[in-house]
Amino acid sequence: MDRNMRYRCGAMTLRRKRDMRSKIYLMACLLCGLAGASERPADRIPAIEAAVAGNLGTDQGKKYADSVNVLVREKLSAPLKACRDSIAGEKKSGFAVFLMFNRRGGVKDLALHPQTKAGECLAASVRQEGFPEPPGGNYWVKAEIPGSGPK
Repeated sequence: MDRNMRYRCGAMTLRRKRDMRSKIYLMACLLCGLAGASERPADRIPAIEAAVAGNLGTDQGKKYADSVNVLVREKLSAPLKACRDSIAGEKKSGFAVFLMFNRRGGVKDLALHPQTKAGECLAASVRQEGFPEPPGGNYWVKAEIPGSGPK
C-alpha cells in the first residue's frame, strides 16, 4: 500500500503514516461521521415545525404552503395508494411530510412524522416531483397526508 495515500476527513486531509497521531485523527473523523448519522428523525421535528410556523407567518408563505399541499394531494395520491397497498399489516393512519425546498422548487430534504412504512415508500416519489419556486431557499413546508381508515 502506498504510504502517501490520503484520507479526506471534513476539511482536513491526512496522509497515511505509520504513526499513532494519524490513526487517532482518522478514528475521530469516522466516529464524528457516525455520530451525525445516528440522529433520530423525531429529534428534528420540533426545529422543522418552528421553521414551518415562521414561514406560515407571512401571506406569501401561507399561499405557497397551500399550493404545495394541493400539489401533494394531486400528484401523490396514486403513489400513496400503491405504497399503502404494498405494505401489509400497517395501520393506514395519517402522517405529516415536512419538505425543505431549494430555491428552484426541488426537494432538498424531507422528514416524516410519525415515521411510517407508507411514508418512507412515498418519500421516493416526493423527491422526484417538481414544485413551484418557494419564497426563499431552504424553505420548509408541512403537507398533511390523511389516513385511509382501518387496514
